[in-house]
Amino acid sequence: MISESEALNHRRMLVLTGKGKSKLAGMISKHFSQIKGENVEILYSCTPFRESEQSKERFDVFLNSLEEEGNVTLLSFEESEKAMGRTFDLAVLDLTDDFDPDVLGRLIETVRGGGLILMLTPRLENLHKTNFRFHKKMITPPYEMKDIRRLFLRRIASKIMEHDGIWVMDCPNLRWIKRGVYRREGDTKRRELMIPERTVFPREVYDLAITQDQVNAISLAEKLLDEERYMVITADRGRGKSAVLGISLAALAHELSKRLERKREIRVVVTSPEFENVLELMKFASITLERLGVEHEVLERKILSNRIRIVYCSPLTAAESRGDLIGVDEAGGVHVPILHEIMDKYPRAIYSSTLHGYEGAGRGFSVKFLRKLEKRVIKAEMEEPIRYSPGDPIERWLFDALLLDSEPEPLFQEDYERIKRSLLHYEKPDLNSWFSGEKEEELKHFFGIYVLAHYRNRPSDAALLADAPHHEARCLKIKETGKIVGALQICKEGNVPREIAEKMLTRYKPPGNIIPDVMVKYYGMIEFSGLKGLRVVRIASHPDAMRMGIGSRMLSELLKESKEYDWIGVGYGSDIYLVDFWEKNGFIHVHLSPKRNPVSGEYSIISIRPLSNKAKNMVREANRRFRRRLLDYLKVIHRDLDPFVASKLLKSDDKAISSWELNLTEEEKERMNRYVKDYFFNFETIYDVALKLIRMYFLDSNKKRPNISQEEEALLISKGLQNRSWNDAEKSSRVEGGKKLMKSIIGEIYEHYFR
Repeated sequence: MISESEALNHRRMLVLTGKGKSKLAGMISKHFSQIKGENVEILYSCTPFRESEQSKERFDVFLNSLEEEGNVTLLSFEESEKAMGRTFDLAVLDLTDDFDPDVLGRLIETVRGGGLILMLTPRLENLHKTNFRFHKKMITPPYEMKDIRRLFLRRIASKIMEHDGIWVMDCPNLRWIKRGVYRREGDTKRRELMIPERTVFPREVYDLAITQDQVNAISLAEKLLDEERYMVITADRGRGKSAVLGISLAALAHELSKRLERKREIRVVVTSPEFENVLELMKFASITLERLGVEHEVLERKILSNRIRIVYCSPLTAAESRGDLIGVDEAGGVHVPILHEIMDKYPRAIYSSTLHGYEGAGRGFSVKFLRKLEKRVIKAEMEEPIRYSPGDPIERWLFDALLLDSEPEPLFQEDYERIKRSLLHYEKPDLNSWFSGEKEEELKHFFGIYVLAHYRNRPSDAALLADAPHHEARCLKIKETGKIVGALQICKEGNVPREIAEKMLTRYKPPGNIIPDVMVKYYGMIEFSGLKGLRVVRIASHPDAMRMGIGSRMLSELLKESKEYDWIGVGYGSDIYLVDFWEKNGFIHVHLSPKRNPVSGEYSIISIRPLSNKAKNMVREANRRFRRRLLDYLKVIHRDLDPFVASKLLKSDDKAISSWELNLTEEEKERMNRYVKDYFFNFETIYDVALKLIRMYFLDSNKKRPNISQEEEALLISKGLQNRSWNDAEKSSRVEGGKKLMKSIIGEIYEHYFR
């Protein structure tokens, strides 16, 4: 096994099951280290010791058998993100207590070609019967562990037996259950790299590349020197994007510092959803500067030299900062509006995005973001793996088992015609047939729509749908062909016992009951938690059939089948198009998160479509309280909320909240008259009165309000309620001459209500 993986620069996997596996894993690791004849780097990962004494005991047995051969890095599963960006020769994954698919997807890809993965598991035939920690996280009232469906690990066990390059041994008996003989295919040797004859970056920069794809990407990055442009690197995981990003950013910064007439510091900003994602980037940026002879200091989140500063910021902070150059790693995990803000702030930018693999963002990143960059974008696609040669059987197994390579079916002209004619069929799929392999292609087409719809995808998403008792799938198919064009995932919420509901008034948060928790904590509606509801977890249309009514059709079908439920709810980012979509489908807004999501940069909105009379009364009351509160929250808590979104939320019900008897004093009327007639008074002198008028406007019913445009409403909010500067208010409202326009709008509202 070891010699074959070494010869092909591929990886192999050995699954050790039953008792005695820790001792055997140590013996094999010792043998592996002796064969390699060098300082082998070993990763050992397991359940945190504080949660499992047996986990600590197994690790001690492993170490005793290993006899200190090799360099062992111990990481608990909850620390597994620290392994991202690192490379190991051997990974030992103790999956006896937990089989978290996210951890699996994250750690297996850290092993280099010629390396080995040892998985320590219960017997494969018992895998689906074992109560793992990741199963316990799925349980929410009123469900119990016995309700878990246990489909996902059946799939994992099946895929282990199905794929090449994987061996399985029953440890107590030292009996082979499966020998993973691998059929060699094609030439796996790396090609000699072809570096362009004429380059801007020195040869030392290109010598850091391992694959031709990396060379090509570095060469394309040179184009950012001559003009202000943007570059996008896309690839599956493990292709060396982060390394290329670090090399290119450092080389560009070095070249820019030489070209500037005025000697000043070049500021490079690096951002990603998580700091751990950029460790490899920062490492290669430092190596590049070293190769270029630039003396520098590496600190925790920055690299400093005499002329160059490379610093990490969160996506939201990066969008609010400025610099000469920015690198956005795993850009698919950053919300598109934040990416656009970044694009506006930086003259040169390089974005990288994972297509598939752990945390793959899919081509939704390309569909929603690259399309808007138009001709200014330079594209680089990377296909060749960096840690191992193409055709690695373990990568094939991982992508297949965890559904990381899912794609929707291609659509043709006749498909579009059938969609236009509504020749569609709404279906509740049989999850057992999907995850057992009977209808596997259908499962992959379903998840493929999510991948391309810009959802941040993790392996646990598939496990949740497969096993969680309260999660279900729905899909919309073309009748004649059976192609899936709409994907919907829902989960059951509510029906919470009274004693648990009363605990929700404190800090207790029952897992899985997101919407009942909001209604209890923010509005004290304990009765709401006892109602039965459905929450839309994910909804997406085929990326090639968007804006064809597929999403609304799925929701209308869901409504038809939900007669036994009291409400349907959803949580989503504060994007104006999403607000429009849910409003159009009859959903009423009841909550806006007090803090922005640090990755997406958006506030989260909770919206509900009540179905029963009891739910209607509570949801409408929650909406009234929400709108009233939002008027005050916009001053401080939501001062940076998009005013167009705020306008939508404030006008989200056709009814006035209460009697609008607003009495202005004679002195206030006099000041308002002077302001409207332009007698010296500016907006600040009547601000207190204007606030009363603005509140009155937004809390009135749609039928009774004066007719004001969306841009004018946005100005009322950004300047009046959020108290932004005039420049900021004009920009966020997309208007010019804000002071003059504000006087006209306030005058119109004043005339409407008081004349």
